[in-house]
Amino acid sequence: MIFRLVTESLGRPDPDSRQAVRRAGEPVADLLLSRVSGRPASTTPPSDPDIAELAGHALGERITAVRPVAGGHSRSMTGLADRAEGGSVFVKAAGPAARADLATELVVYEALEGSRFLPQRLAHTREPVPILVLEALEPAGWVRDWTSHIVEATRRLLHDVHVLPAPPGVPVLGAVPNPWETIAADPSRLLRMGVCSNRWLTAHLDTLHAAAAQASTAGANRT
Repeated sequence: MIFRLVTESLGRPDPDSRQAVRRAGEPVADLLLSRVSGRPASTTPPSDPDIAELAGHALGERITAVRPVAGGHSRSMTGLADRAEGGSVFVKAAGPAARADLATELVVYEALEGSRFLPQRLAHTREPVPILVLEALEPAGWVRDWTSHIVEATRRLLHDVHVLPAPPGVPVLGAVPNPWETIAADPSRLLRMGVCSNRWLTAHLDTLHAAAAQASTAGANRT
């Protein structure tokens, strides 16, 4: 198992593909560790019908379907859940390997309730499966034309985030890889969001990479 994980990971050129290898191996690793330790193996990941039922119960209404959402850095399963009465919500559900991650995220949402830079938390569950239900941020509301007013508003918002103390119980974030290296390896991941053009990204990628390289993420009391 270790040999397979190592050899698969060595051939992957970027963090996302290595993450995919880790996710694929987690159920087998969990089973092996459960046999060695004598503990029960974790439950299997929830299915879409399971997620729809649990999210609907948390919201107090019926969910008709769950549509998968691609991308993101979380190990949780994500999707857009369609409400029977109309509209959609964003749902994150934790599989066996992501329970701790989603529990931490829920702590943050509870501690920062009402902050204007966060999507609204509509409902959540911790058992039997950790689920977080958020308002769905529609692509039509994303910024595409960066006016001086929006740039200044973004500066103020980032300052508001920067001065917030870390909620209790949230792990301290250490140094992380430069995210612009991943984007440089596969620009389509950013371009398909429609927030900038390929020409703009090409012109500014080096500047963004250099700025991120100078930004320290490690700290004693912030995440």
